[in-house]
Amino acid sequence: MRLREENGLLRVMLVDTQWPGAIRRRPPAVRLRPNEWVRWQITYRQATSLGRGPWYYSLETLNLAYGPVASPDAFLGAPTHVVDERRQHTRYVRIQ
Repeated sequence: MRLREENGLLRVMLVDTQWPGAIRRRPPAVRLRPNEWVRWQITYRQATSLGRGPWYYSLETLNLAYGPVASPDAFLGAPTHVVDERRQHTRYVRIQ
């Protein structure tokens, strides 16, 4: 993740470090004003290191606020910005 403050806004950009060198289309950066927050969701599908065996799926959710968070329940409501990178992963049947 890259964070940068510019002109009173916080620029939030997720960087894919899982697959170095891989080209993946990513949504543009989100710019937050003070007291705003973003919910960024992304899914991954991975195989074992040899590519054999079961697939592993994960869903990651990042909730990030710009400025102080007044309540522990702050992220339970509706976010100011939503970035949804969840995907429909295709199930492949391996032929032995």
